[in-house]
Amino acid sequence: MIAPALSFWAVYQALPFHWAAIVNKGVTLRESENSRALGIDDVAQVRRWLADDAQALTRDLEAYLERCRDAFPSWRPPTPCGCGPWTPDNHYDHGIHIPHR
Repeated sequence: MIAPALSFWAVYQALPFHWAAIVNKGVTLRESENSRALGIDDVAQVRRWLADDAQALTRDLEAYLERCRDAFPSWRPPTPCGCGPWTPDNHYDHGIHIPHR
């Protein structure tokens, strides 16, 4: 259940770094003689598509974890404070689980 969502989020995060390279001279586009690099608007559109799919898969994963909560005791909903829906921009998960005593 984790792999599909994780793979889409991994590509979402990695895509800009496959489009451009950070080198000593600055940020450069990756182009070769046999290809043409996408423009920034094209990369942004592809990332939107990836984010849409990743969010759908994340919702499926969260529903699964909620149904099987007893099997995953360290899982908690991503927005326990009621701050609104999860998005890549408003959520930071430090990855540390501190059980309640």
